Amino acid sequence: ICNNIANTILGLEEIYAPASDGIHGVELANAMLLSTFLGKAIDLPIDEDTYWEELKKRIASSRHKTSSDVILDTEGSFGSKPTV
Repeated sequence: ICNNIANTILGLEEIYAPASDGIHGVELANAMLLSTFLGKAIDLPIDEDTYWEELKKRIASSRHKTSSDVILDTEGSFGSKPTV
């Protein structure tokens, strides 16, 4: 990828993935969030105003989480424990 970017700058080849294509991934991620927020399927392109209003609701009710708020127990997640 880095070589492709350098070669594109030098005019030696076309870029594999133009930055303008990245917006499609962002919109897909936003659609998945909006679908979760509303509990229903979402058509693309998404309604940006609806997304922003729903996101603001979650921001307003969000709070800073401390390390004591996070509990992660991975025991048993990776199969048997290694023997030494």
